[in-house]
Amino acid sequence: MKKLLSAILVAVIVVGLFIVPSMTAAEKISVTVDGNIVNFPDVQPFIDENGRTLIPVRFVSETLGAKVEWDDKQKLATISKGSVNIKIRINDRNLVIDGMIKSMDTKAIIKEGRTLVPIRYVAEALGGIVEWKADIRTVVITTGNASTPQPSATPVPSTSSSVEVVEGIEFDRAKDVITGTDSIDDGVMNTESVQKFVEKFYKSIRFTNVSGKNYIEGYLPQLPKEYYWRVTISIFYKDKDDDLFFASMDGGRTDIQMYQGKNFKFELKGGKDQFEGLNAVAWVNTRNYGESSRFYLKYPEEDFSVSTPEKSYKLPYDGWGGLFKW
Repeated sequence: MKKLLSAILVAVIVVGLFIVPSMTAAEKISVTVDGNIVNFPDVQPFIDENGRTLIPVRFVSETLGAKVEWDDKQKLATISKGSVNIKIRINDRNLVIDGMIKSMDTKAIIKEGRTLVPIRYVAEALGGIVEWKADIRTVVITTGNASTPQPSATPVPSTSSSVEVVEGIEFDRAKDVITGTDSIDDGVMNTESVQKFVEKFYKSIRFTNVSGKNYIEGYLPQLPKEYYWRVTISIFYKDKDDDLFFASMDGGRTDIQMYQGKNFKFELKGGKDQFEGLNAVAWVNTRNYGESSRFYLKYPEEDFSVSTPEKSYKLPYDGWGGLFKW
């Protein structure tokens, strides 16, 4: 009997050695640079737990005309192209662009001997424009003077060409934008303007129950051209896994992602009896990931607050009464 069990165990181990997980066609992520597909001979791009697309740095960087150097002792990749110098260290949420530190919401990693980096940060620092095509799971990088198409805003009849109205909110590019910072934050929307868009978004959020199913629904407002939403909504339950929904200009899971200018409705894991809390954070990025402020919405604390580089403080908010409709 022991010999039989030993033989079965050995067979299982041998079979296991030949079972290699593979990426299905639906999971595969492609990358193109100016319409040309980038080939990855071994390690493939993937979307990490932060919703960022990580790619083997050497192939795309060199396709963009950059030189990549690796310091194994410091676990540091240096990417250079002309006067642009980028340093990115493994497991570090900061990268350095021309001596300027820039924060990331994910980190570079080593996988199967390859250095993988969040593609958008690197490609845009090298002068590329990055788009995520969710329907075909493709990162599209263009160079030169091309620009990412953005839904157009509605101009306000005005003597000033810098003024426009988006989602009923007046936005003046001459007054509502921070300039002269000599940093990645140059050109960001000021805190007061961001707050107007964030409040419109937060006040659209509803928890509902339809035919016995629980949902979170709302509307992510359109932003002026060249501005992008970054949103994370976390919902906590008793004895159930949390729900997480997000908006990002970097792509990611389409089943839990919100898109600007569109309504959203997601089924929840729990309902009224299991609900413990809501924690949301929203901010507005420029293409260079510059930002002026982040706005937080927390329940049951009933806390609406903002954090800027200078300070954090609470704000008045009258949207709590419309939050729950279940």
